[in-house]
Amino acid sequence: MSRSFALPALLVAVSFSLVGCAGDSEEKKESLAAFAVSSCASVVAADEAQEAVEASRDQLEGMASGAEQHAFGIEQIEGFIDVLEEQKATAEKTVPLVDDGEKISASFADYWQSRIDWSEGLLDEFPAEVPDWGRNQDKVTLYVSPALGDLGVAQMGPDIRSPFAELEDQDVIKALDDEPSCDDIVMVF
Repeated sequence: MSRSFALPALLVAVSFSLVGCAGDSEEKKESLAAFAVSSCASVVAADEAQEAVEASRDQLEGMASGAEQHAFGIEQIEGFIDVLEEQKATAEKTVPLVDDGEKISASFADYWQSRIDWSEGLLDEFPAEVPDWGRNQDKVTLYVSPALGDLGVAQMGPDIRSPFAELEDQDVIKALDDEPSCDDIVMVF
């Protein structure tokens, strides 16, 4: 499930930035390309991990006990958080060589931290130990199943904004537009 983010970039502004890029150093071009690749790959990795967690809900009913279901749900969410932490680490170290490169990188890292915080909040809602439900798996499923489906961006609400929507640097926008792996992630117009 790829997310598509629209960037408000005027074609005229992009064409002017292309003229300005003609004199850019090879190092700057490489940093922009690396930023585009890693930013879009991070979204894909998180989307794939989220889809895997959502699909794991089907495995709950076949488990022998509520304790197994409970442990499985926690394991799935913790694994998803691990993926998000990897994306945050990548964002922190992949800085485009532009004037606001550090700020852009920090915006992406903040986005991933917001998703981590959201996911950790879902874990906090779980009882620490499985109550004495025995084989009452439906009761455990009431706690676990919704959490496994609530890890997506859509469930987090409007407070968590895409860092792609915040971009203003035309060189970065152009790099995202040029990167084929970003075609399903970012829409530049």
